[in-house]
Amino acid sequence: MFLSRLPALLLLIGLSLALIGCDLKEATIVYDVDFPRADSDEAQGGGGDDGGSTPGGPVTPTNPNGSGASYTVSKTIANVYEDHSDNDSFTIVLSKAPTADVYVGITNPDTTEVSASPTSVVFGTGNWSTAQTISLIGVEDGIVDGNLATNLTVYIDNSTDSNYNTGIDNATVAVNSIDSSSISAITLTTTGGNSVTESSGTTDTFTVALATRPAQNVTVTLTSADTGEVTVAPSSVVFGTGNFSSAQTITLTAVEDFVVDGNQNVNISANATSTDISYNSIGSTTPVTVDDAAGPVL
Repeated sequence: MFLSRLPALLLLIGLSLALIGCDLKEATIVYDVDFPRADSDEAQGGGGDDGGSTPGGPVTPTNPNGSGASYTVSKTIANVYEDHSDNDSFTIVLSKAPTADVYVGITNPDTTEVSASPTSVVFGTGNWSTAQTISLIGVEDGIVDGNLATNLTVYIDNSTDSNYNTGIDNATVAVNSIDSSSISAITLTTTGGNSVTESSGTTDTFTVALATRPAQNVTVTLTSADTGEVTVAPSSVVFGTGNFSSAQTITLTAVEDFVVDGNQNVNISANATSTDISYNSIGSTTPVTVDDAAGPVL
């Protein structure tokens, strides 16, 4: 019986193979590969982070393809005196050789406080690495207006070198003009006699202010000559152009040392630091009496 059906089975197998062969013959194989068009930038070597045109300006994280063209200003803060007792200057120099002259300008927004000269310098292929000096001189205005800061702007004026005429930021030089009609000083004012007692843990206060307006922020650091007798808080205060005359309060606190050593006089020092040269390193002191009365002895 099986043999009688064998021809039919062979016929079915043959037909199946024929159909499979047709499918394989007509099938299409698709490769998932994204080739660029022959006329695209990628195919011709352009585009991407490393290709294309190179912008001017220095190489920075936001300008990785920069040409390296820039300039250096020797200082960002300068000091001059209205009475001409001391002047200042800064220099400018390029970072790399240009292909054409580079004109650097200096803008001065307040010529009644400071004079800057020259107001323009030129760098070429021969002198690009030679620093050029800008002289700063205080101007006597005859006004008691405290110390003032004038922000000069240094900028690339023009150049036909494409690396120097785009992508380079301006620089700022703050020039502090020290007023000839006022004296910079730290003012310390007692409020309770500057006297504290060890055993009772009493406190006292005094205030700190500046005598004149500074051109830049002034940090005044308060220090006790003997922290085993008296401490100060806060240990520093900051004054600016807006709050220089507003007194800030310093608290004095007696320290129980458990030693019968009599009353002690301790100096509290106030020392200033600032980029305003007239206030930098000046100081003042005030004495504090520490009462040792009734202090327990161990």
